[in-house]
Amino acid sequence: MSLLPHFDVFTVGSHPRDQLMPPGSPIALAAPGTAAPLAVLLVGGRVAGVWERRPKGKRLLVRVDAHQPITRRQRNSVSEQAERAAQVLELQCELEFGPVPLRFHL
Repeated sequence: MSLLPHFDVFTVGSHPRDQLMPPGSPIALAAPGTAAPLAVLLVGGRVAGVWERRPKGKRLLVRVDAHQPITRRQRNSVSEQAERAAQVLELQCELEFGPVPLRFHL
């Protein structure tokens, strides 16, 4: 399980695309052919959702939108990764799970 940033090499270079993004998934429908312009949640080598981060004062707000059920262990892994991202930015992490709009980074 990984939180991948926009234009991560894995999402840019993975082929065939239908193995990376299940056809008919919200991400495949919103971004035909590539998930590269999205920050994605990767589960088992497949795109399983999106995430966003926003600095707010001394906090880093991280919201994860899993498009499939995830286990407690997977949630803990996401929490650890979000904490690490905040630590690198010298901010306190605030993690939540909920809807994230499919906004593309240009």
